[in-house]
Amino acid sequence: PTYEEVAQGANKKNKVKKHVPCSHCNGVGAKGKNAFQTCYTCGGTGQRRRVTQTFLGQKPTVTPCPTCQGEGQILTSKCG
Repeated sequence: PTYEEVAQGANKKNKVKKHVPCSHCNGVGAKGKNAFQTCYTCGGTGQRRRVTQTFLGQKPTVTPCPTCQGEGQILTSKCG
């Protein structure tokens, strides 16, 4: 409704979209509990650690794993 309609006391119904989780996977996206596998890139830590050599010495950097996006697990079987 517009401001004029509200000021005049208009009574309208609005539709609101609501996200409802899947009844099978509860919104996780996996087909079952065994649908996950430990990430082979990070070994399940969710992080990628690198050490680069600079003129001042070694510099460690930690970034999220690019394979699992920091989750530590990979989805192997998606819910339909």
